[in-house]
Amino acid sequence: MQTIANKVNDMDKLIDELTIYSKLDTNRVPYSFSRINLKDYFDDCCEEIRVDLEAQDIDLVYQCHNVDEVYIYADVEQLKRVINNIISNSVKYMKEGRKGRIEINLYDEGDYAHIIMTDNGMGIGTSDLPHIFDRFYRTDESRNSKQGGSGIGLAIVRKIIEDHKGKIWAESVEGEGTTMHICLRKDIDTSKYIMQGETKNE
Repeated sequence: MQTIANKVNDMDKLIDELTIYSKLDTNRVPYSFSRINLKDYFDDCCEEIRVDLEAQDIDLVYQCHNVDEVYIYADVEQLKRVINNIISNSVKYMKEGRKGRIEINLYDEGDYAHIIMTDNGMGIGTSDLPHIFDRFYRTDESRNSKQGGSGIGLAIVRKIIEDHKGKIWAESVEGEGTTMHICLRKDIDTSKYIMQGETKNE
């Protein structure tokens, strides 16, 4: 019964991810951009994340580096989806026998806010790394894992970041861990965003 329940939950998550990706891919997500303080936003996110991670015996290290007055324009819910998807992946592929650890660092880098999320999990092989943001791509590790995902979570992450006119990339050492980099422009002009065929300011 537990196995059946787990499979049903997996199917529900897959359907949800496919629905979200389909809407993102066809520009049918009604983004709601607002000007947010980067530190305040991540303070709240990390407070929620820490509780969940502590329950799984995973440490969270969160640091801000001169970003008190850094503002970005973002959809708070979709940006939260990005963070949660990356954290979920880190948790899923933690290395057995090693104390789990996730670090989130925020940096002010000129025109950009740089968000760095690092884990000490299984890491990603060199041949797999260029493809992890491709939809439905799953590494050999994930195919062999009991907790292998749908292969669409990071595709969703990339699409959301690109819709924010940002950049995302990954670095990894197999067996040691993975680092995700996100760069978002500061003080973006919201009139550049198109929502449901109309500009944000219309």
